Amino acid sequence: MPYFYYRFVLIILLIISIFFIAHFVWPYIAGWLVILEFLNRRKEYTSQKNFRTYNLIFTAYVVFIFNRFVFKAVPVAVREGINRLEHVLFAFVLCLMILQFLQFPFARKYGFYIKLLLASLIFQMIGIVNELYQFAFASGHSILLSPDTIHDLISNAFGNILFVFLIIWLQKRRNIQVA
Repeated sequence: MPYFYYRFVLIILLIISIFFIAHFVWPYIAGWLVILEFLNRRKEYTSQKNFRTYNLIFTAYVVFIFNRFVFKAVPVAVREGINRLEHVLFAFVLCLMILQFLQFPFARKYGFYIKLLLASLIFQMIGIVNELYQFAFASGHSILLSPDTIHDLISNAFGNILFVFLIIWLQKRRNIQVA
């Protein structure tokens, strides 16, 4: 099983978040674990030469998120910077993950740029739902958006644009197959 170590890390983080942190981060870790289990059981994913690197990237992001919620005693400016970085990384990592899903047979008929556009659109929808969930959890409101939520959505969009440019550049300059 090529995914044993990543699975172990995510399960430990999930247990800690459920029993000790009591924060809304555990559904993210659980969802990430399910998604990675699904990807790692698909030949389309595990036959790629970079799938272990993708597993590492996906797992490292969860570790980053976990640490962000565990270590809260930082100055406000640092916390805001980390939050912006988190959302930019969220765009990179989730778009990469969505591109991996677009390798499956239902999406093979689409070309590279269509897959990249689909990944971006799907990510933006997920990002909006994620922010609404976080805002509703934090404030009890489900419709009104705070300035922080709007900044997070802008950071998501910025990260998404950077991801698209990076992937296009990698495809053209390095001839690296990502999707």
